[in-house]
Amino acid sequence: MSHRREKAFITFKPGEIIFQEGRSGNKLFILQDGEVEITKQVDDEEVPLANLKTGAVFGEMALIDSGLRSATARAVTDVTCLSLSKTMFRHKLTTEVPQWMQSLYGVTVDRLRMMILKSGFSGVEDPGRQIVELLAMFLQRGETTYSGNVYIPWDEATRKIAYILSSGEKPVTVVMEILVNSKIAGYEIALGEGRRFLVPSLDTFLQFAEYCEDSFMIDRRKRKPDTDPAANQQEHEFLSIICGFLEGKAGPVTLSATTLDRQLQKKFKYSSDAGHASLQKLLDQGLMSEETRDDGTSVYQIDLDLCKQRKTFFEMQGEFKIVQAKIMAFRPAMRREGSGRA
Repeated sequence: MSHRREKAFITFKPGEIIFQEGRSGNKLFILQDGEVEITKQVDDEEVPLANLKTGAVFGEMALIDSGLRSATARAVTDVTCLSLSKTMFRHKLTTEVPQWMQSLYGVTVDRLRMMILKSGFSGVEDPGRQIVELLAMFLQRGETTYSGNVYIPWDEATRKIAYILSSGEKPVTVVMEILVNSKIAGYEIALGEGRRFLVPSLDTFLQFAEYCEDSFMIDRRKRKPDTDPAANQQEHEFLSIICGFLEGKAGPVTLSATTLDRQLQKKFKYSSDAGHASLQKLLDQGLMSEETRDDGTSVYQIDLDLCKQRKTFFEMQGEFKIVQAKIMAFRPAMRREGSGRA
């Protein structure tokens, strides 16, 4: 693809595919300039659904459901889009948007997600994943303890999830028990409130929920893994270099391209090909942006907080895999309990 990136913007030439129906996606797009056609494949015919103009938002379902693109987006004219990954969107939502608008967005997304989960529960193919997703949704509306843990009342969460999924409370309780016996979550007894389900890091739990959904999509042969283990290792190493070099700093950090390249080669003798691939991945995810200053020098704007979150994700993948396997192992018992319910 011959698109060009400036800061958080991507440009496309007429006829270029922005995203393809049936492919995985994790970004939404805001059309800054140009025209985009949305089409859907019906039998052997590509049917036009809409023509989008400046200001339109498309691909938004990628922020709610990690499934496949339901349509194709193609540039009709020269197009400039602002691209936001799920991680970047969540970060901007919590740091740049008024609280009332966050609440409105949260309620809307919650209702849509519950409809998606409830409609997909009838086959009970993977109820553990759905329980994890609902826990993640509730935790985003949870309270925070003095020590920084995010929590929700245990019994209330159990009842709500069982009601939404039309299942018994036992499957929900078992999944929550598996989680609290891991590094991902925990529990405490609060005087006058009873048991609380809590997480030391909300971002980590949200990453685990996405990991479960991604694994489900791969297992169902609906999509291929985005990267192979070697590419993941390279990206983790790249993030470790950045976080180590900028240790002690937080938030947005400006770093010249020359300085970053020098640090990569000096400390880790990083190969240019691997470094370029990892750098491009971080740019695509919105963790970094690139710009050229008036004097012609290239600099990177690095969101160090997001880089640390992504680095933690790689470091927690072993734990994610173990916990997910335990949840999946309980699936037959869930199916038997739910089989007698309407």
